[in-house]
Amino acid sequence: MWGIETAVGTEPLPDVNRFIATVNADMKVGGVAETITVTGEAPTVDVASTRNQQVISGQTVAEIPSSRQYSAFTHLIPAINVQQNDFEGSNPALYSVFQIHGGRRNEGQVLVDGMNGGYQGMGVSGYVPEVGNSQEVVFSLSGGLGEATTGGPQMNLVGKQGGNRFAGTFFVSGTGSSFQGNNLTSDVRAKGLTAANSIQKLWEVNPSLGGPIVRDRLWFFGTYRYQISRQNVASMFVNKNAGDPTKWTYDPDQSQQAVDDGTWKQGNLRLTWQPTTRNKINVWSSVQYSCINCIQGGDGTGLGFGASISSPEGSMTNENHPSTLTQVSWQSPVTPRLLLEANAQLGPYFWWGSRQKDAFDATLIPVQENGGKFQRINYRGANWSGHTGFTNIVQGAASYVPGSHSAKFGFRYHNNDSTFPKNYYNNSQLKYIFQDGVPNQVTMYADQASQQEQKQSMFALYAQDRWTIGRLALQGGLRFEHLGDPSMVKAPLTVT
Repeated sequence: MWGIETAVGTEPLPDVNRFIATVNADMKVGGVAETITVTGEAPTVDVASTRNQQVISGQTVAEIPSSRQYSAFTHLIPAINVQQNDFEGSNPALYSVFQIHGGRRNEGQVLVDGMNGGYQGMGVSGYVPEVGNSQEVVFSLSGGLGEATTGGPQMNLVGKQGGNRFAGTFFVSGTGSSFQGNNLTSDVRAKGLTAANSIQKLWEVNPSLGGPIVRDRLWFFGTYRYQISRQNVASMFVNKNAGDPTKWTYDPDQSQQAVDDGTWKQGNLRLTWQPTTRNKINVWSSVQYSCINCIQGGDGTGLGFGASISSPEGSMTNENHPSTLTQVSWQSPVTPRLLLEANAQLGPYFWWGSRQKDAFDATLIPVQENGGKFQRINYRGANWSGHTGFTNIVQGAASYVPGSHSAKFGFRYHNNDSTFPKNYYNNSQLKYIFQDGVPNQVTMYADQASQQEQKQSMFALYAQDRWTIGRLALQGGLRFEHLGDPSMVKAPLTVT
């Protein structure tokens, strides 16, 4: 109990101003407090190097408002020069080449889980990998050291793996003529453009699903992609004389604008098995089918390159059925400092080629008009071709990180086997060149089905290291590469 009194001057205060306040309080010993200070040293492994990489996460890939062509993502890297403009997906292409720092246009490589998806060791091929369901997309722009196969940029698609719960996504996009403007003014029409490029329909469906087969041991992740494109070709119309052997001129039907069509289908399945805590095995397979100009065509030579224009019956198809790619990979962190990995790839294996459309007769001789208002128009018929090829890869590496070092040693075996295009011509093996409707030149093709087979192998060994001394980081690599001489078998040609 505490007493408090208040007084003024020397005289006692009246009773009315006197009071006693009672305060009840418990005085306790304060609680014991402990402070734990955790200190640690910075890692000795150098995380900085001259390697220039940019990573696009899977979430960014899924959310970015663009097409799911891989060319749409090469546009996002400022240093890369892209040869195919497909940012909005309005021009779905078979493939897109890219380069950097003034390099060759075929230096850019598309990798799937670290292995080349290009044709015969080149950067790209008719096989176009799916991007939308990637775990991440890694761009390596420079500083690849000994493990890099070229000095150009690399785009590595790291695929998703299944987990212990079922999960999936469903992506759909599309557009049509109602969402597209038209700048075909009277002034433009007066200059000769009577019909502009326009989209009839363009849509894509891309579902995915993953989950456990055996919990904590075996998982799956599968995707499917279906895309179609139907676009009107500027100032190109269906030929009224198509399929008529008695007619030799191009007579456009102004009521039927030619359609540039394309269809793409792709299925992918990944199985992930972890037999022990330090061993993981991935098996992944992809099958892709594509068919361009299979309904009509008329977007150039039938290959989409635009060198000349063709009426629908003068455009050969551009088909890829199928393209397959299969990979098996193994990883094992033997110790916290040693990582072993090995990969094998079968493919991409594909049949690529073209054919005359079923609705047209192979007995008709193709014509190219070089004069008048229909300059460089191919019509009446088209030649076609066939081609098979596959690329097999086996590679392995050991990464050792003892502290200040980050060393890697590896090998790579690359085998190509292909049949060069077999060329097929109309029954008479002829093509006429017209000038203002009058024939003035003829081309005669030798041999109905010439072919050339090639086998080529490449073997490489490499070693590289990144070493940190204080604040100084050193890195370097050595690569030995042997390219085997190609073996060729060439069928004899006969001139008729």
